[in-house]
Amino acid sequence: MFLDSNISLSQISYLLIIWSLTALTLELPSGLLADKYSRKTLIILGQIFNAIGYLIWLNQKNFPAFALGFAFWGMKSSLTSGTFEAFVFDKLKSIRQEQNYEYISGRINASRLIGTTFALIIGAILAERMGYNACLILSAVSSSLSLLPIISISESPIHKSTEEQSYFKYLWMMLKQTKNNKSLTFLLVLISLSLGVYGAFDEFLSLVLRDFDLSITFIGAFQAVIQIIVALSGILSFKLFTKKSNPEEKLISISAILLLLIGSVQTKYIAVLLIPMNFLLGITEVKIEAKIQQNILSHQRATLLSIKSFIVELLGIILTFVMGTLAENHGPRSIIILVGLMFIAGIFLSRQINRKQ
Repeated sequence: MFLDSNISLSQISYLLIIWSLTALTLELPSGLLADKYSRKTLIILGQIFNAIGYLIWLNQKNFPAFALGFAFWGMKSSLTSGTFEAFVFDKLKSIRQEQNYEYISGRINASRLIGTTFALIIGAILAERMGYNACLILSAVSSSLSLLPIISISESPIHKSTEEQSYFKYLWMMLKQTKNNKSLTFLLVLISLSLGVYGAFDEFLSLVLRDFDLSITFIGAFQAVIQIIVALSGILSFKLFTKKSNPEEKLISISAILLLLIGSVQTKYIAVLLIPMNFLLGITEVKIEAKIQQNILSHQRATLLSIKSFIVELLGIILTFVMGTLAENHGPRSIIILVGLMFIAGIFLSRQINRKQ
């Protein structure tokens, strides 16, 4: 849609930076608000902002409109990232089922990805036959309908209030606790410099696939297959690699090798390796998120998860600019090699932290 609206690759990277910068600015305040007041309310507001973003694009398709829409998307991201996971974990804890978080989280991710799969297939068909407006209308409607299950679920009480502490004092305390918790620091570094990096790359995935000379319909179908595979990984994650204490590093290492192959081999058929790579990363994400949840307290959960998201968003802003510049000057496939190298860097840094424990 952006390319067909005469938006250049560099402008696309600027739009993604606006998205990330908005989310970054509001990430930590939203986490604190979720811990102090209502996580459910913030999730509802996030979905409303998401729908507004689509409606703005429906009205205008130029750089300022796209920028404003991405700003609303950034607000949505900051309000829901960390907050939703905290909402789910505390709901499980209230019924003494928190040990099943990895299983439930995998099912939630799978449901989300299955929905995304259908959206990709339907969106690709609608975009070619009816135009992008049809896709935007359906996206706004689906964001509005997603409010119904959230509204119907009661919110679990947060066991300890943080209202007595000022924002900056409380935030500084959270940062110190995160630094002193080496296990949590290890997990945050690993997820930021691996899965966080791939999250930034994912925004360029369609452009990368188009560089393989694939049609829009095929790209939509291929991304749908990837979503199904990631959904399957979420369902199976709690059953796989259970005997290994830290399988995440090996899974990320294999993913890095696959990425370097995809970026280096000059044939479009090599793109099929994105499928097993996404399967491995899907398992890794669920396992790391479950370990992070187990390392934090209920009344600090949304704030600390927002710190994680803040790190990811900050890294995403930098990488979005770098990836956009690389794509402009060296072609979209150069991004793949960068991501593979960042995976390796993430493993190296996390191991250095692990040795100091």
